[in-house]
Amino acid sequence: QARNIRLLWVANVVRADVDRALLPALARLPGVAYLSLDADLPNNELNDGDQSGPNLSATLNQSLRDLKVDKVWQMGYTGKNVVIAHVDTGVFRTHPDLADHIWNNADEIPSNGIDDDNNGFIDDVRGWNFRDNNNNPTDWDGHGTLTAGISTGDGHQGTQTGVAPDAELMILSRGTTESSIWSAIQYAIDNGASLIQQAVTFGWGDSPRPNYPQWRTVGDSELAAG
Repeated sequence: QARNIRLLWVANVVRADVDRALLPALARLPGVAYLSLDADLPNNELNDGDQSGPNLSATLNQSLRDLKVDKVWQMGYTGKNVVIAHVDTGVFRTHPDLADHIWNNADEIPSNGIDDDNNGFIDDVRGWNFRDNNNNPTDWDGHGTLTAGISTGDGHQGTQTGVAPDAELMILSRGTTESSIWSAIQYAIDNGASLIQQAVTFGWGDSPRPNYPQWRTVGDSELAAG
């Protein structure tokens, strides 16, 4: 029996929870190129090193000075009207530097238990949690809030860290499988994100090499969507 079936056109795959006994029959179906285990990424590969954050005694993060981002802001480019689909471990939405920049799905009525915009996700007001398959994309690791600060942290807490402090964050909490990341990318495209921020190293411990052609398909889909 197959459960939790999802068509991921972005990767040209179908993901599903499948009983092992069904695998031989699936492999023989016309049009099935191959079957692949949607294995977990080991949690230790999420660690990007020091996540202590910037020096709060500064008013502008040194990295932004080095990038001369303040010069770009003076030209009027601050991320305003840009929606960033943030594919990571979620975001703590009440963080002072991020709270004013969380995307709102205006076509969805909060907490009514109905998929108002018919996009396949119920009450996805701020995005979606593809790890636990629910509408609460709260950060489950801390990594996502860190990387959200790099893109949109507005300095309310004392330090300006975000390259685009006027942008909005569509929060897409991914799990530790390829399909959860692809699902988040597809959601971003389907729901009108301006760009996709994937600030994490991808790697799978059960495979000596990633499936490069499959990931190129995903990249081609993103580029084709603009």
